[in-house]
Amino acid sequence: MSDEDVDIIVANGEKEGIEKDDESLAFTLDNLKRELKAYVARDLYTRNDFYRVYYTGDDGIQKALEVIENQKKYNNLLVSTE
Repeated sequence: MSDEDVDIIVANGEKEGIEKDDESLAFTLDNLKRELKAYVARDLYTRNDFYRVYYTGDDGIQKALEVIENQKKYNNLLVSTE
């Protein structure tokens, strides 16, 4: 999702009477691009691809996937320390 794509979306919103808020847009721009890209992936491929794109770069999700994919790490975390 490019800046030009976002500009088109914002312009369409303004045509519909939605006021552009530069501060809010700057705050949410990266998330907006990632979410829109994820929806395109879902529409072109599968719902799983939505999540694959959406959670790219999420450190918590990446760590969870790393642990789940490593059986030894996963089992060690399941063992109680009590």
